[in-house]
Amino acid sequence: MDQEMREILNKILHGQTAMSENIGLLQKDVSSMKSDISILQKDVGSLQQDVGSMKGDISALQQDVGSMKGDISVLQQDVSSMKGDISALQQDVGSMKGDISALQTQVAKNTLLLESARKDIQIIAEVQQSHYEQNQRAHQEILTVIDTRSSTIESAVKSISSTLGEIQEDNQSFDTIIGRHARSIETIQRKLAKAL
Repeated sequence: MDQEMREILNKILHGQTAMSENIGLLQKDVSSMKSDISILQKDVGSLQQDVGSMKGDISALQQDVGSMKGDISVLQQDVSSMKGDISALQQDVGSMKGDISALQTQVAKNTLLLESARKDIQIIAEVQQSHYEQNQRAHQEILTVIDTRSSTIESAVKSISSTLGEIQEDNQSFDTIIGRHARSIETIQRKLAKAL
C-alpha cells in the first residue's frame, strides 16, 4: 500500500515538476507574448498613423480626382470644339480642292491658248518678215527705177537747157531781125506820109 502511495506521490511530484516547468515555459511565452503584444500595439499605433496619413492622402487624391474630372470635362469640350474646327477645316480643304481642280483646268486652257497664240504670233512674225523682205526688194527696185529715171531726167534737163540756150540765141536773132524790120517799116511809113 505504501509502495503504491509512494509511486502515486512520485507521479504527482513528477507531474507537479513537469507542470512547474510547463508553467515556467508558459510564463515565458506569456512574457514573450506581452512583448509581442506591446510591439503589435506600437505597430497598430503606427498603422493608425499611417491610416490617418492615408486618409489625408485619399482626401487629397479625391480632390485631385475632382479637379481632374473638371479638367477632363474642359478637355472634352476642347476636343469637341476641335472636332468642329477639324470638320470646318475639312470642308474648307474640300472646297480648296475643288478650286484647285478648277484652277488647274483653267491653267490647262490658258496653256493651250498661249500655245495657239504663240503659233499665231510666230506665223504673223514670219508673214511680217516676208512682207518686210518684199518691201525691201520693192523699195530697192523703186530706188533703181528712180535712179534710172533721174539719170534720164537729168539728161533731158541738160538737153532742154541746151535747147533753151539755142532758143534764146534764136530769139536774140529774131529780135535783131524784127528790130531791123521795124526800122524799115518806120522808114517806109514816113516816106508814105511824106508822099501823101
